[in-house]
Formats: sequence, structure tokens, C-alpha cells
Amino acid sequence: MHNFWLKFFSFIFAVILFCACFAFLFFNHADNLVKFAPVNAEVYLHSNAKFIERIPEKHFDVYLNWLEEKSTLTKDQWQEFFDNTKGEFGLFTINGQVFGMVRKDDKTLKRFRKGTIAFAENENAIYFPPLKLSESYLTETDWYNGARKRINFSKFTIYSKNFSYLNFPVTSITADSQKPIVIFGDNKEEQLKLTIFGLNNPKTKNFSKQNITLLSEGTNFYGKNVLADNIAQKTEYIPENFNFNLLSIINGPVEFEENQSEFTIYLQKADNDLEVLKSDILNIIAQTVPVEKEKLLPDHSVAVQLIADSSAWNFENKNVKRDEGVAPDVLELNVPEQRINLQLTETDLHYIIKNLFNTKESGATPSSSLTSHDSLQTKNIPKKCKLFAKSYLYMNLSNTSLSDYFAQAIVINNNPNKTIICID
Repeated sequence: MHNFWLKFFSFIFAVILFCACFAFLFFNHADNLVKFAPVNAEVYLHSNAKFIERIPEKHFDVYLNWLEEKSTLTKDQWQEFFDNTKGEFGLFTINGQVFGMVRKDDKTLKRFRKGTIAFAENENAIYFPPLKLSESYLTETDWYNGARKRINFSKFTIYSKNFSYLNFPVTSITADSQKPIVIFGDNKEEQLKLTIFGLNNPKTKNFSKQNITLLSEGTNFYGKNVLADNIAQKTEYIPENFNFNLLSIINGPVEFEENQSEFTIYLQKADNDLEVLKSDILNIIAQTVPVEKEKLLPDHSVAVQLIADSSAWNFENKNVKRDEGVAPDVLELNVPEQRINLQLTETDLHYIIKNLFNTKESGATPSSSLTSHDSLQTKNIPKKCKLFAKSYLYMNLSNTSLSDYFAQAIVINNNPNKTIICID
């Protein structure tokens, strides 16, 4: 009997403790500002000064630069605001311009009046820079109420009327242009983690196997079991976009890598027809590298036109011999002046497309010579963001404008309704 009561009271204590912790977390992350956000806000962010204090300085500098670019306040004025802010705050956009807001009380109002930031106020909140105050609020809109998450333990939350308002730089995301987006954000150990709800992530098929196991330090992109049309966006037919235009013609999930010496795609034979694939590749090359053709004008002068002519290009069959026998046939097509050196190989399960760059000019080392010492195991990539991932994209940020602040980004699309992005 004694053991029964001991277990019973232990259970009751555990339940009470759980409820108490849940209530603390829930109310600690409660948003008391959104009911004062203007009705015409397109994007709304809510956070707390306690979280801002824990953001690494080099990351915070990126955010300040972005806020300066998207608002009429200077970087110093945004820094002044965050230095003096206590408790929760909100940011929102109207016509793409960023505004801030905090709850109004005597101390906060006094700080604003002493500072350099112009503001507007009503009986509930302070808004800056000043704007025409609305008599209606965001909580009255259908899109916000439909997207709102009742339970939220994140360090910051973003609501967007639709995906286009976010101007998100990650190219592996597709979304319904009219569907609201919700983002839960956190920052731990210099990693920014975003959990995005509201995107359309089609269910991906399991890839037959992982073909690329090691990445070089110079790898720019790597994707595993990613639907190609999730990555490729409509781009111009110029040599710089050639690799991503290749992805746009592929059906089904792919595995791919772009490093300093080559761009490699593994695609499933079950989802793609070889003759259609070859024809589509030739069309992309024709659009990317138009040929010159002369045309006789009525005045008997000659004009030179640039024509996209797929018949001007052809694959050549290269039979590659190896010590152990004959390797699969390799189809090649070279346009050296445009850094296009294609190889198309057929295996039992895959077609493999390689675009080999001019390694002599770039000084790059071919990926085949890499060792485990100077490579990154692909199976370990998602562990930096989440323990397990069926489908993910890795981006090296060292060659981008963010290189002083972030090293890499990982996008995980395991769930059709949820996308996770980790940036560190």
C-alpha cells in the first residue's frame, strides 16, 4: 500500500510540475502586442529583448544592416532602440517598409522622448518611425487568424500574409503565393534555426542510395533526395544559370553537388526518359549559347541574328575503357568558351549528368582526389540541424555576401507542411 501511494503522489506531482512548466512557457512567450499591430501589416514579427541580448554580435550586425535598408531609420537608431528596449517588441512591414512597436508606459515613453527616434503613439502602443495610425488591427484579419499558432515556445515568431512578402533568399523553397506563412525562430550556439509552416513541400520518394558520400571544402551546394523543381527557379538563359536550368528539366528526386570543379546530378531512370532528357539539355544549350546566322535584308544588306538552334549541338558517344573492363557509355558535349563540358552517363538505376569546369583556370582540385581529411561526410550534414533528414539541401555561404557572418545553411523538407532551415 505504501508503494501505491508513493507512486500515486509522484504521478500527481509530475502532472502538476508539467502543467506549471507548460503554463510558464506559454505565458512567457505570449504576444501582447499583436492586437495593436496595424490591420494593413504584411509581415509581423514578435520577440523579446531577452532573446536579442543572446544573439551573437556578428549575426546581430546582419540584422541591423537589413533593418536600416528596409526602413527610414539608421543602423545607429535601431541599435539605440534595442539597447533601450525592455520586454517584448514587434516589427511589421507596410508596403515593404519596416516599422517597430512596443507597449506604451511612462518609462518607455520617456526613453523615446529622450532619444533620436521619431515616433507616433496611441493609448496602447508606440510606433516608429511615425506612421498614420490605424483604427483596425491585424487580429481582425482572416489571414492572421487562420495562420495563428496557439502554442508557441519559440524565441521569435513571424507571420507573413504570403510567402512573396518575405523575399526569402533560399531558392529551394516553393510556396502557395496566397497562403499565409508562419515562422518559429530560435538562436542557439550561433545557429539561427527557422521552422516554417505553410509551404507546399511535395512528398519526396526515397532515393535508391546515397551516391555522394564526401563533399570538398569548396562545395557550394549539395542536395539529397530533393525534388528538382523545388530548387530550380525560372532564370535567364545565361551561362551563370546553366546548372540550375539543368535541374528544371528533371523529374523526380535528385542528388546533386556543385563544387569548384564540377556540377554533378544523379537522377532516377524510373522518372526520366533518356531521349527526352537529351533533347531538353540541347534546348537549354541552344537558349544559353545562341548561334549567329546571317539574314539578307530587302536593301541587300546582311544582318546577323542570334538564333537558339538546338540542331547546332550534338552529343558524342565516348566509350571509356578501364582496367577491369568497359565502363558505361558516356555522352559528351563541350562548349568550352562558356564553361560547359557535359557528360551524360547511364547506370542501372540512374542517369548521371556532370558539367566539368575548366579546373586549370579555377585552380580547383577534382572531387575524385579528395580524402576524408579535407571533406565533409554528407550523412553528417543534417545532424547540424536535425538528427534525421530524408530530404535536405546544403549551401556553403563562404562565397556569398554573408560570408563574414555565416558559414552554411541547411534546408530540411521532411514534412510536407513544415520546412526547417538552419543557418550558422
